[in-house]
Formats: sequence, structure tokens, C-alpha cells
Amino acid sequence: MTTDPRQMRPDELPINLQPDLMEAILKLGRHETIVAMVGRSDVPGPVLNLIARHKAPDVRLAVARNTSTSADTLISLANDKEAKIRGATVPGLTARLSGKANSRPTMGDRKIIGSLKKLAEDELASVRRQVTSSMLEKGQPITEIANILAQDLDRAVAEPILTGAPQLDEDLLHKMLEHYPPPWMLKAIAQRKQLGPQLTHDIVEHRDADATGIILDNEGAVIDQKSFGIMVEMAEEHPSLQEPLALHPHLPREEALRLAYFSGERILEMLKAAHKVNPSEARRLARTASRELARVRRIATYEDAVAEAARLDRSGQLDDEFLIKYLDANDPTLLIGSLAFRGRVHPLIVKRILKSESAKAITALVWRAGFRPNLAEEIMEKVAHLPKNKQIRANHNYRFPLQDTEMVWYLEFFGIDDPLPAA
Repeated sequence: MTTDPRQMRPDELPINLQPDLMEAILKLGRHETIVAMVGRSDVPGPVLNLIARHKAPDVRLAVARNTSTSADTLISLANDKEAKIRGATVPGLTARLSGKANSRPTMGDRKIIGSLKKLAEDELASVRRQVTSSMLEKGQPITEIANILAQDLDRAVAEPILTGAPQLDEDLLHKMLEHYPPPWMLKAIAQRKQLGPQLTHDIVEHRDADATGIILDNEGAVIDQKSFGIMVEMAEEHPSLQEPLALHPHLPREEALRLAYFSGERILEMLKAAHKVNPSEARRLARTASRELARVRRIATYEDAVAEAARLDRSGQLDDEFLIKYLDANDPTLLIGSLAFRGRVHPLIVKRILKSESAKAITALVWRAGFRPNLAEEIMEKVAHLPKNKQIRANHNYRFPLQDTEMVWYLEFFGIDDPLPAA
């Protein structure tokens, strides 16, 4: 092992560095030995301050990374022409902020914050990303710096701040949401631990299904009735929203009824379990929806199909076997007309039930129309295309698998509550 500072290798540096040896190594030593020495924590601050002006970038980088480097030296290096060195100052600068830098900053805090703000607007994204990382590691990011980072066009800079910085300016977030933000930004803000009703509404108004789903799963998001209304409208087009809506503890009763009207049987059962749907309310909503359906112009009114079903019934041909034989999965018009005629139900309501994915509602409709369970089974498989595990079959006596009261409930839900006239 040599003691000559000109020949000394990094692994030959002594445990205790003496000032004269440090000076000799800096003047005469091997480059890799200088870098190794500068990285040591026992190098005095004043020495590091001098070395910070070294012409070699990797030496200045070692100073920037040294935990013993003073705040003033780091502030100076934060203006270095090398981006890697500027970025390397960020952890040290952040670590030197006092615990009250956000609320009551000292003079030293203000100097560091000024330097970090400049780094948060650095021309290179790699430096700005380092500011984001260090701010979040601090736990309580400096608000004015976080506000700068949140508006960055680089996703890796802004997204973690939008999600994880607790003290962002809320007015700033509102403005960001006004200007057609990209989907990733909506999702990032939706994940914030605390979301007031206005911010929540600003996000929901963009009708992004992913961001809306995140809000429904976010216990810290306050959702008002207006936002729930938009969510329920979206849920008809985006079924993935139906379950989280049904399970949400604050879903208003009126919106629960709207959701129940178009969602499948599984969602309906969830709403029933949450006591948000009862038959009388469902009937009222169903009547309203039925009137709206009747007012909408349709290409096919099914009037001819109902008339044909009446003719077949008069001739004694309208039974299960006939309907099964002529069942057309691609055009179930005759089936709809027959169920409407025999069940005294509006054909558009029949069509809605067939599309509801509810095996129980289909079974109840066939029961009301006076047909046998085998027709319901054919409809479930060939018209509604329900998977086997969602179909229900007749019991061992070949009777309907549901109690009459339960089938009445499902019919009432679709607005069918009038009794059939006596035969």
C-alpha cells in the first residue's frame, strides 16, 4: 500500500483523512481517487465548497451527492451546466429544509425553496422528475413547488404530485380540469386522498369511465347528487361502473332506482340488499320509463307481431311448442309479440326484459304469459344469450323454479303490476 498521494488508489485512502493529504490528493492525485475522497462524509464542508468549483463534472457530482455538503454549496451547484449535477443537488436541498418550511420558513428555507423552484422549472425533465421524487419523499411537499410540478407537461413529473401532494392549490386544480386535461391527469387527481364535491364534480363532468371508477373507490372523495346523476347515466354505457355505484354507501335513492332500471339482476340484488330499492318505488320509476319509451319513435312497433299472436291464439296454435319451433334468435319479433299479447304487457317492456340479462325476470314474464318453463329456458339460452351459470331451470316437478310472490316482484320492477283478467 502506497502513501504517495500521486499513486494512491481509492481503496488505499486512510480511515482518517488529514488536511494536508486531502490537499495533496486534490493537486496531484489520480482522478478516481479524488472522486472517491470527495464522496466521503468526513470531508469538511469548507473543503467541499472549494472542490465544488472543480473543472471535472464527476468531481462536482460527488460534491453534490455528499451529505456533508452545505446548503449554500448545493444552491451554487444547482446552477451547474451539467443536468446530472443539478439533479443531484435536489435530495440534499430537500433534506435541509426545516420542518416548518411550508408554514413558517426560515431565511435558509427561503433560499433553498427559491433554488428548488428553479429546478422544478428546469429545461430537462430528468431534473424536474428528481424534484418530484424528493418532494414526495419529504412527506409534506412545499406547496408552491408542488403547484409548479403539478402543471408540468411531463407525466412522470406531474402525475405523482397530482395524486400524492396533499396541499395543492384547489383553484389551480379547478383550472387544470377546465382545459380538456388528458385522461391520465383525470385519473391522477381522482386518486387524491381528499376530494371535495366540486373537484369530484369537475372530474365526473368529463365522463371518463376510468376516472369515475377511481372516484367511486376513493373513500376520501365527496360525491354530491349531481355527480351521482352523471355517474348513473354513464353506467348504462359502461357496465363496469354499475357494481361500485350499487355498493356505494352514499348513492341517493333516486339514483339507485335509475341504476336498477337498466342494470342486470346481479346489480338489482345488490341494491335490494342495501335497501335502496323496493317494489313500490320500482313500479313508479318503471311507469315513467314506460311512458317515455312509448313516446319514442321506433322503427319496429311490434303491432303486427301482437296482432299475429292474437290470430295464432284464436286458432289454438299459440303454445310453447309453436314458439320454440319458430324461435328466431336474430329476429325475436314474434316471440315479443306473443309474450306481450298473452301477458298483457307493452311489447317494448317485453323487449327490455329480454335484454335485461335477468333470468328471473324472463322466467316471471313467461309465467305471466301462461307458458311453461321450457320456453323460458329456450329464451335464456337462444335470445338472451345468458351463460349457463346464470340460467335457471325448472324444478324436478317441471314447475317454475321461483315462488309466485318473487315473480310478481320482478314483474312489478318493470312496471307490470296489473293483474291479468280472469280467463
